[in-house]
Parts: sequence; structure tokens; C-alpha cells
Amino acid sequence: MSKKLTQKVIEAGIIPAHAVKLLKHWRCVDEDLPDGAAEVTQQQLLEFVDEIAELLEVESEIPEIRETDLTLRKQLEHSDKRCTAENIPDDVFSCPAVMDAAGYLVISWVHSDRIYVGCFVHYDGKCYRIQEISLVYSGEEPEFLRMVVEEVEDAEVPRLLEADKK
Repeated sequence: MSKKLTQKVIEAGIIPAHAVKLLKHWRCVDEDLPDGAAEVTQQQLLEFVDEIAELLEVESEIPEIRETDLTLRKQLEHSDKRCTAENIPDDVFSCPAVMDAAGYLVISWVHSDRIYVGCFVHYDGKCYRIQEISLVYSGEEPEFLRMVVEEVEDAEVPRLLEADKK
């Protein structure tokens, strides 16, 4: 968060004064920032909201949030289940996969060029359509694809089923 944005958030009273003092003590914020909000009117508070919104709209002010899950690597390494997918006609592939606790289907990032939203995957005896794909990082590098999937009832995708049995 930039100094200007941090200052506006503190002035608006979003961060309590005692927390600001601790942040200064730990050197998480600059010493020259105010210790907390003075008494502010509702009009001033609305102005702070507008100013904060403007600062957040600046692209450089919004950091990229990189999701990390330290348990996925271990789960994937120990999984005996596979995901079979058909991304284009005549291109069926299979790779290790795991369904995480939240119900997302997870595979290694190395398959990112072969999976896309809308393609069908077969996993654990069921057929799914991929609805959304997000990256999960290990440090700065992408490591997994986490996919929101929807089960396809009575799916007739025989090529996936045949490839899955191999």
C-alpha cells in the first residue's frame, strides 16, 4: 500500500490509533504518518471514501494477489487419481489430479496449455465441465491450476472414458 493510501486509511479512522502506533513501532508504516484519526464529520468521512476509492483505482496501487496453498503439492504427489481431458479433437491426455477440500479440481500448472474453460474432464468416475481456472503459486512461480468444475449429468464423452481406463 502506498504512503498516500496508508495515510488516507489512517486519517479516515479505519485503522485504530493503538494499531497505528504498533505498526510504527514495528516499522511497517512510516513514522511521519498520523497516529490516528482526529474527530471527523460524516462529510469528511465521505470525502475520505472518495479519495481512497480514487487511489485504489490507480492500477499500481492494487497489488496482484497470488494465491498459495502449501498442502496441494503433497496432496497431488500422493494422489492415485487422474484427470483425463479432451482439449481439442484428437488430443486426449491424462495427468495426476486431486479434488481439494473446497471442491476445486487441481492439476499441475505444466498442463496449462492443454486445459481451458469449457473443456470436459473426467475425474474419479465423473465427467465435469471446467467453469473457471485460476493459478496457485509456489513463491513467485505458478505451480497448479485450480479449476471450478460443474458435474455434467449423463455425460457421453466416450473418448475420455476410454483414455481414463488406460
